[in-house]
Amino acid sequence: MKTLEDHEKRLRDIELEPSNDFLHDMNQDRIKMLEDYETRLQDIELELTSMLSINSSDEINQDGITMLDDYEKRLEDIELEVIRLLSMNSSDEVNQDNIKKLHEHEQRLQGIERELIRILSINSTEERNHDHIKRLHDHEKRLRDIEQHLEISEIKPVGAFQISIFHPGLYLPEAAIDGNLYNFQHTALHTNPWWVADMGGIYQVTSVLVTNRKNCCADRAKNLRVGVTNTAPVPGQNLTLDAYTLCEEKPGLMGVDALVTCPGDISGQYLVVQIRTENWMNIAEVKMYGFEIQQ
Repeated sequence: MKTLEDHEKRLRDIELEPSNDFLHDMNQDRIKMLEDYETRLQDIELELTSMLSINSSDEINQDGITMLDDYEKRLEDIELEVIRLLSMNSSDEVNQDNIKKLHEHEQRLQGIERELIRILSINSTEERNHDHIKRLHDHEKRLRDIEQHLEISEIKPVGAFQISIFHPGLYLPEAAIDGNLYNFQHTALHTNPWWVADMGGIYQVTSVLVTNRKNCCADRAKNLRVGVTNTAPVPGQNLTLDAYTLCEEKPGLMGVDALVTCPGDISGQYLVVQIRTENWMNIAEVKMYGFEIQQ
């Protein structure tokens, strides 16, 4: 198992040159969190090593040693994911959201650590030992869930469609996912017009950044709604407000950019952007963030 000095050397090797004060502070914060992860892993290792030699069978010893090796591997995986997150090109708001999520995961890991140490400090019968091992496996599953949340990245849709097209051959739905902020999709006049991105798989969406058309008609983006569904809406047909799971609604005018957060475990294949009013819809760009759910 690697020592703390090994991990510190790795952190120095991969530390990014800050491009501004914001990125510098963000990088330093995440690097400190990685060092804290290593320290806590060493503490758990000492507790496990101590308890594995007391009141337990060879089978239990081997099971604990295997779990210890798995914790080391998962720490390295988490480290790689954080390094990748540090290199993501995204808005300050999205970066701040990622930092908040990392702190939340850190708190959950602290809770798991406290429970592990408490369990390992109990002298119990073989029957209770097996019960504790089951609880350790439950915590292992929670840790896997945490790691999955750390895999948040920009989702790359495979296609897009909308209720209608304003002009044949122009203002197509794909314009909102082409990375160009100076063109846009455009629908005809509808009540509650909608646009949908096909994410190409089942994703848990954590946040969505919607950029409005810049050169005109900002007042058209009123009461913006963003949600997720597993059922593809049909172009040419109206979409009811309850046809998808709502992430968030931005009342009034959305302005230039709207950052929408999706609480809980909202997941699906199709991301829906809808305007809850009668109007044309013309959005410049939609970026979505989250992680794919393994089937």
